[in-house]
Amino acid sequence: MEGRSEVAAAEGRRGKADYNVPPELFIATWQAAQSAGEVAEKLNMPKDIVHARASTYRSAGVRLKKMPRHRTKPWTSRASTR
Repeated sequence: MEGRSEVAAAEGRRGKADYNVPPELFIATWQAAQSAGEVAEKLNMPKDIVHARASTYRSAGVRLKKMPRHRTKPWTSRASTR
């Protein structure tokens, strides 16, 4: 599997919480999902942790697909609020 040694190195830097999701499962779920929220739901992990793990894996050289970004609050410009 691509990036296996990089994933092992990244997992060694993991924080305090362990969600018992093996790297292979996380990567496969990420690659098949349409959003980070979907990954979080399927793996029963907080969305922030999903984003952090994806970032850690990318930093270690694992090629993960880009997910669409969604705003949590509607964007408004100053011009539209006048």
